[in-house]
Amino acid sequence: MKVLFSVIIILLNTMFFLSAQSYPDWVLTPPVNDNEIFSIGIASSKNKQMGINSASNLARAELSRVISVRVMNQLVNMTEDSKGISSSVSKTVSNQLSESIMKGAKISQVYEDTSSKIPTYYVLVSITINDLKASFSVLTDARAKELLSGSGDAINSIDKQGIVAKDSSVQSSPVTAKTVMKEAEPKSGKKLPVWVTKFPTSTEFYIGIGQGNSIKTAQDGAMTMIISQIRAKVQAEMKTFMQEVNGATEESFSQVIKMSLMETVEDIEYIDAFYSETDSVYYSYYRLNIAEYKRKQAEKERLAKDKAFDLLKRTDTEKDASLALKHLLIAYITIAPFISKDIRVQYKDNEVILANELMTRIQKMMQNIQINTEKTKFESGLINFSPLDIQFNVSYSGEPMKYLPFTFSNTNGNLDMITRGVTDGKGVVRTIINSPGKGTGLKTVKIMPDILSFMKDTIDEETAFLYLTMISGLGMPAQEVTLDVKPPVFSLAVSLSGSIAEHKERADVAFSEFKNVFEKVSGAKFTEKGADFTIKVMVLSTTTLSDLSKQYFTRLTVSVTIIDTKKNEEIYSKSTPEIKGGNISEVKAMQTAIEKYISSYNTDFVNEIMGFFSLGKN
Repeated sequence: MKVLFSVIIILLNTMFFLSAQSYPDWVLTPPVNDNEIFSIGIASSKNKQMGINSASNLARAELSRVISVRVMNQLVNMTEDSKGISSSVSKTVSNQLSESIMKGAKISQVYEDTSSKIPTYYVLVSITINDLKASFSVLTDARAKELLSGSGDAINSIDKQGIVAKDSSVQSSPVTAKTVMKEAEPKSGKKLPVWVTKFPTSTEFYIGIGQGNSIKTAQDGAMTMIISQIRAKVQAEMKTFMQEVNGATEESFSQVIKMSLMETVEDIEYIDAFYSETDSVYYSYYRLNIAEYKRKQAEKERLAKDKAFDLLKRTDTEKDASLALKHLLIAYITIAPFISKDIRVQYKDNEVILANELMTRIQKMMQNIQINTEKTKFESGLINFSPLDIQFNVSYSGEPMKYLPFTFSNTNGNLDMITRGVTDGKGVVRTIINSPGKGTGLKTVKIMPDILSFMKDTIDEETAFLYLTMISGLGMPAQEVTLDVKPPVFSLAVSLSGSIAEHKERADVAFSEFKNVFEKVSGAKFTEKGADFTIKVMVLSTTTLSDLSKQYFTRLTVSVTIIDTKKNEEIYSKSTPEIKGGNISEVKAMQTAIEKYISSYNTDFVNEIMGFFSLGKN
């Protein structure tokens, strides 16, 4: 029985969220030190030894893969200015390194999580830098062996960030079926079938055996195993390809691997399924015919080449720059899954590598897109802000670039602004800043082409996003403008009435504190002349002597009013309730009331006024 379905590879490189259970530190975060590189393998199984073995194998395999990439990148860097390593030798070196690292990795710790029905096993494996260097002795290529063995500083500088590898039964599988997989109801019993106890081997098929606490998990596990075999093949090809690319990094390497694996895998064949009554585990068995897979991949490659080449040629006569750019982007995305195949075409009397030609053309177009604006620096007050309309003129080789989408971002502030726009028939696109947001100071607006929107009607967003990093690396045109948001300027007027008027020096201390706190937390400025706003603080107090207690009591009320000096109108007003202070001394009674105001109301007044004017930090 055969089924047809599409899978998308999602490389999982981040640690998933663990529950509130008390886990060892190394489970939550892979250790990092200068002498070792660590990897954590995670697998679930009712059989303890099987779970530990699965987790350790996952950790070793991922450790081997990641370190091999990092070492090969170092080798690329070392050969950039000298005689390089050939493609065939590169592949051999990579395979030998991977195998040696697998053998050299050692189990450091094991942790069993029994919080769920099926236990989960965490296995920490590591390889020391010295053992890594020792693994170079297995290399058969003398030049590679000489370079790596004699490059202590380079190898010591390899990224030692920890690695996490998970079995599909632990978290959602990295393979997502776009169509529902159908298979026969799994057989059940206590005795495991031979294909579970002894992994089938074949030169004709990629084989996947999955297990889990549900049939879906088992299916995903089987699919993941098949895809990992295809991935290993593509990875080996990509290592060879990346040797020929200057400045290749592990990040770009991984991105190309993702691109190469985002494909449709057809005719994956269901063989069998089984439910173990002994340990309540499902098992699933699938396979893929290698010859048929290669035949279909070759056909896809041919169709991709024809489509991409046709689009490339169309750009030569396309007068609309935006449409020409779209043709190039679609062509690049079409050919990208086969980027390691060294696809060549006869173009303008020359034989060229199609992917390289497309990347070069995209890069040149990006470099020739000009984004201009009449003014790049703006100033505005934080209060009474008027909407700011900023217009950009976009051109390509001096001609307006029509109907190209752009995105506007605020890189250091919280401006309320239009974040997307499209150039009109004259190549004009604009954003409007409606509000400066909270806080003062320099705020930057950046405009860049919105590639995701540009490709929206051509490919799905998930696909476009995957390629965006690679395309962005070719150089994206951009322009920045700055908005300097000035703080408001206040003047402070304090009027005293009643008994407190006789103690002006004490009141001045209290309301100087109001001014100081307000300036400090809001960024506002105070001046005696030319202020935008006047803060009027009116203090009314009475002091009486009690015949019974022979104590003085001061009753204090503070009112704050804010006047817009330009409009000469009141825009804010608030008063405190009556504040009481008592003491045997009249002066101390007054002081007690003032201190109560400072401790209970001063900060509230400051915060309310800040909120009213949207003052404060970004």
